[in-house]
Amino acid sequence: VRVRCGGFKPQELAAAASGFARAQALSPALAAALADATLAKLPSFGPTELANTAWAHARAGQATKGSAPLMAAIAAAAAPMASDFKPPELTMLAWAYGSAGGPRPP
Repeated sequence: VRVRCGGFKPQELAAAASGFARAQALSPALAAALADATLAKLPSFGPTELANTAWAHARAGQATKGSAPLMAAIAAAAAPMASDFKPPELTMLAWAYGSAGGPRPP
Protein backbone atom coordinates (compact mmCIF):
# COMPACT_ATOMS: atom_id res chain seq x y z
CA VAL A 1 0.00 0.00 0.00
CA ARG A 2 1.41 3.34 -0.98
CA VAL A 3 0.21 6.44 0.83
CA ARG A 4 0.55 9.83 -0.82
CA CYS A 5 -0.24 12.99 1.05
CA GLY A 6 2.35 15.40 -0.33
CA GLY A 7 -0.37 17.51 -1.92
CA PHE A 8 -2.11 18.10 1.40
CA LYS A 9 -2.15 21.56 2.97
CA PRO A 10 -0.97 21.95 6.59
CA GLN A 11 -4.53 21.96 7.95
CA GLU A 12 -5.35 18.82 5.94
CA LEU A 13 -2.24 16.99 7.19
CA ALA A 14 -3.04 17.85 10.81
CA ALA A 15 -6.70 16.88 10.38
CA ALA A 16 -5.79 13.57 8.73
CA ALA A 17 -3.33 12.68 11.49
CA SER A 18 -5.84 13.64 14.20
CA GLY A 19 -8.70 11.79 12.58
CA PHE A 20 -6.78 8.57 12.07
CA ALA A 21 -5.36 8.77 15.61
CA ARG A 22 -8.84 9.27 17.10
CA ALA A 23 -10.08 6.26 15.14
CA GLN A 24 -7.04 4.27 16.29
CA ALA A 25 -6.22 3.70 12.63
CA LEU A 26 -2.91 5.55 12.27
CA SER A 27 -0.82 2.67 10.93
CA PRO A 28 2.98 2.86 10.78
CA ALA A 29 2.89 3.35 6.99
CA LEU A 30 0.30 6.11 7.17
CA ALA A 31 2.08 7.75 10.11
CA ALA A 32 5.35 7.74 8.16
CA ALA A 33 3.72 9.22 5.06
CA LEU A 34 2.03 11.95 7.10
CA ALA A 35 5.27 12.65 8.97
CA ASP A 36 7.24 13.00 5.72
CA ALA A 37 4.66 15.35 4.22
CA THR A 38 4.47 17.31 7.46
CA LEU A 39 8.24 17.73 7.70
CA ALA A 40 8.29 19.08 4.15
CA LYS A 41 5.64 21.67 4.96
CA LEU A 42 6.41 22.39 8.62
CA PRO A 43 7.39 26.04 8.01
CA SER A 44 3.79 26.64 6.85
CA PHE A 45 2.25 25.16 10.01
CA GLY A 46 0.66 27.42 12.59
CA PRO A 47 0.07 26.71 16.27
CA THR A 48 -3.15 24.75 15.69
CA GLU A 49 -1.61 22.46 13.09
CA LEU A 50 1.52 21.90 15.19
CA ALA A 51 -0.51 21.05 18.30
CA ASN A 52 -2.91 18.75 16.46
CA THR A 53 -0.09 16.92 14.69
CA ALA A 54 1.94 16.42 17.87
CA TRP A 55 -1.17 15.22 19.71
CA ALA A 56 -2.06 12.76 16.93
CA HIS A 57 1.36 11.15 16.77
CA ALA A 58 1.59 10.93 20.55
CA ARG A 59 -1.89 9.43 20.79
CA ALA A 60 -1.05 6.82 18.16
CA GLY A 61 1.85 5.68 20.35
CA GLN A 62 3.27 2.37 19.19
CA ALA A 63 2.20 2.91 15.57
CA THR A 64 4.34 6.01 15.33
CA LYS A 65 7.51 4.95 17.17
CA GLY A 66 9.48 6.36 14.24
CA SER A 67 8.00 9.82 14.73
CA ALA A 68 10.80 11.13 16.98
CA PRO A 69 12.26 13.31 14.18
CA LEU A 70 8.81 14.77 13.54
CA MET A 71 8.23 15.46 17.23
CA ALA A 72 11.65 17.14 17.49
CA ALA A 73 10.90 19.29 14.43
CA ILE A 74 7.51 20.30 15.84
CA ALA A 75 9.17 21.30 19.12
CA ALA A 76 11.70 23.43 17.24
CA ALA A 77 8.99 25.04 15.09
CA ALA A 78 6.74 25.74 18.08
CA ALA A 79 9.36 27.53 20.18
CA PRO A 80 9.59 30.78 18.17
CA MET A 81 5.80 31.11 18.02
CA ALA A 82 5.09 30.10 21.62
CA SER A 83 3.29 33.37 22.35
CA ASP A 84 0.87 32.66 19.47
CA PHE A 85 -0.44 29.43 21.01
CA LYS A 86 -3.86 29.52 22.67
CA PRO A 87 -4.35 27.63 25.96
CA PRO A 88 -5.99 24.57 24.31
CA GLU A 89 -3.10 24.29 21.86
CA LEU A 90 -0.54 24.56 24.66
CA THR A 91 -2.43 21.87 26.56
CA MET A 92 -2.33 19.56 23.53
CA LEU A 93 1.42 20.14 23.11
CA ALA A 94 2.10 19.54 26.78
CA TRP A 95 0.09 16.33 26.72
CA ALA A 96 1.74 15.15 23.51
CA TYR A 97 5.28 15.64 24.75
CA GLY A 98 4.46 14.39 28.22
CA SER A 99 2.95 11.23 26.78
CA ALA A 100 5.38 10.58 23.95
CA GLY A 101 8.59 11.38 25.79
CA GLY A 102 11.54 12.58 23.80
CA PRO A 103 12.38 16.20 23.00
CA ARG A 104 10.18 18.87 24.51
CA PRO A 105 9.57 22.38 23.28
CA PRO A 106 11.81 24.92 25.09
